[in-house]
Amino acid sequence: MQKVKETTDKHLVLVADSDGINTVFLMLVERLKDDRLYGEHLTLLYVSDNYGFVFKEELDILTKRFPTRFLTCYESSHRQETLEAIINTNTKKQMEFHLDLAEEER
Repeated sequence: MQKVKETTDKHLVLVADSDGINTVFLMLVERLKDDRLYGEHLTLLYVSDNYGFVFKEELDILTKRFPTRFLTCYESSHRQETLEAIINTNTKKQMEFHLDLAEEER
């Protein structure tokens, strides 16, 4: 029996720092591999105050492999303007947010 691709009209925005990227990276890979989530758009806002971005090479590969589904934004600090731009350019009917940040960053 063949898997049927369901389209979803959702935009999931993930915000992570160096402490939360391990969890978020695994979540991203699983969601991108899941054919049932075809059409879901994922945006990662990755914040690292020292520009030490873990998984940067892997995230760049995923961005190239899924150019219509996945976008990564690298930031050195929490910039409200970047998050506002992500929200303002949303084209999906539904948006969800997942935050995985160190307690003092929230």
